[in-house]
Amino acid sequence: MGNIKKNSKFQQILNLGIQGRVKEAIPLVKKLKTNGLTKKEKEFVRIFRERFEKREPKRYQSKNPFVKQLINIYQDYWFQCLLNEKSGKVAQTWLHKNVSSLANIHGFSFKKKFNDDYYCKRLKDIVEKQGYNCITGTVEPIHELEIWKNEKTKKYSVQLPDTKETVKTVLLQKFIVKGWMDFATIGVYYPGGWAKRDGLYCNSNAYNLKSEKFRVSFLTHEAQHFSDYKRFPKLEQIDLEYRAKLAELFAAKRIHRKALIAFMSMAEPNRKSPHAFANYCVVRDVSRIALEKDYPKSSTDWSRISRDEINLAARELIKKHSAALRKKGARKVKTCIQ
Repeated sequence: MGNIKKNSKFQQILNLGIQGRVKEAIPLVKKLKTNGLTKKEKEFVRIFRERFEKREPKRYQSKNPFVKQLINIYQDYWFQCLLNEKSGKVAQTWLHKNVSSLANIHGFSFKKKFNDDYYCKRLKDIVEKQGYNCITGTVEPIHELEIWKNEKTKKYSVQLPDTKETVKTVLLQKFIVKGWMDFATIGVYYPGGWAKRDGLYCNSNAYNLKSEKFRVSFLTHEAQHFSDYKRFPKLEQIDLEYRAKLAELFAAKRIHRKALIAFMSMAEPNRKSPHAFANYCVVRDVSRIALEKDYPKSSTDWSRISRDEINLAARELIKKHSAALRKKGARKVKTCIQ
């Protein structure tokens, strides 16, 4: 679902979706007047209302019986979380129980008692036996499922604010499921990729691989995660995202203001939503240096700030953050963001 105006009318709805708070977005969608909306925006409203008011699942393309049933279970689980029908722990217990039962029906056993790490590894192994690739685990605050068919590998050299990384990058193609965020925002937002300790993984359909957006928003962002996993192995998601977004601003040559405006539009001082809180902290801290104010009044405030000022502010902030982390103990520190 592209071509949705990310203005105040839709951005609040999308932000709630990104944070897993779809129930709060339902009354906002109901209030939208369709007059003046584009065809795509009207389609967004229609699908959103069908999905979250009538609880109609999304149709995913797979002929594999296990994968189809697995996706149905995950959609039920996502409804439970996004519509606040069950608490996070209760919903996850329901998910684990139903997926392990499905696996047993198809001849794949789960341990009688297991933790989330075992669950993720076992499910990944089962999906791969069906001829697919997948990633599971928690993308705060909800358990994730992404499934794709094809992949190929390249290596990239990435300059970061205080180091350089050469990273194996797996380019993923032919996605069947793109995760709960795609489900919650009717396809407007979904993960473009992620970092693991063995390299980077990119949804290649999300980017023009020759663009600055790919180089900055994916490669630099995820390479910062890759580097931080080694240097600060216990670091929590808020601090990881804060550092990766600063790395983007350090590396951006043409999209520096666009990136800041995007961070600002999705910012919220809510620690329960790591991405939104990291956005808020980045905008706040860059503003304090570049604008000499605690927080910009509007996105137009960035128009008088040069690229060099933004690049340098981001580099200064990430170095300051690195020093604070090392002071707390690089191998054990979890957070130092306030």
